[in-house]
This record gives sequence, structure tokens and C-alpha cells, in this order.
Amino acid sequence: MTPEVIVIGAGPAGSIAAADLATRGRSVLLLDGATFPREKVCGCCLSSRGVATLGSLGLHDLLATGTPLETVALGIHGRIWPLSFPGSRVLSRGVLDQGLLDHARACGVSFRPRCRGTVATDGVVSLRTGDGFERMRPKLVIVADGLD
Repeated sequence: MTPEVIVIGAGPAGSIAAADLATRGRSVLLLDGATFPREKVCGCCLSSRGVATLGSLGLHDLLATGTPLETVALGIHGRIWPLSFPGSRVLSRGVLDQGLLDHARACGVSFRPRCRGTVATDGVVSLRTGDGFERMRPKLVIVADGLD
């Protein structure tokens, strides 16, 4: 069965968008080429706005696993500049991604790991896994597959 929405990329943007649409009554399929949980170097520092966003989603337990980040010192050639980050938290990317994916699934999102999606100009999404190939034409496609 073809879902109403396919979201390509299960990182923070994709998982949050998928969860939001599912809570609005849409059938959502979330895809990612990776296996979860996954570790990534990037994206482990959440600004106060990111913390507020996760809080508004009710993900306080996920935030509690992080460490407060108030100040960072930037240094070069013996000079040091303190940078203030009030309300920020450090959270491993693996924990963040898995927590957001778990939230999306709890909202009713279907998830396919190790699945890549390609969108054609006619709106058809080609799904590729190690086992095969499938085509779907959802009403909406969101591509949130990051910068790589």
C-alpha cells in the first residue's frame, strides 16, 4: 500500500517532519540508507532553540540524557575567546537520531532502514534496498537526506 507521504532521510529534520505529519493523521513512510542507531560526528550540540523544539515534542527524557553546554572556549595562538551558549545541550548523534526515530514510530510512522529513495520528476519514488526495488507515488515527498 502506498503511503500518503514518503520522507527520505531519518535524521532530525526527516524524523520530526514524519512524526508531525503522522500526528496529523497522515500515513507516513520514513526511509534512510543507514542502519539505526548510527553514530555521526556532526550534530551533537543542540542550541537552546533545538532544546526548546525537542521539549515541545515532549522529548524531555531524551534531552535529559545530554550534558548542559553553557560555554565553549575558542583558542588560537595563545588567545582565548569564551563563547556563551546558554540553554544548550550536548547529545550524541546516535542517541539523538535513535530517540527521534523512536518518537516518529510511536506517532505511527513506518520506517525502512537500509532503503534509499529517488524521486522522479513525475513524483514517483523508487525505493532501493539490498533485496529489491519498488515504486510508489505518494501525495507528498519530503527529501531530508542531509548534505552528503
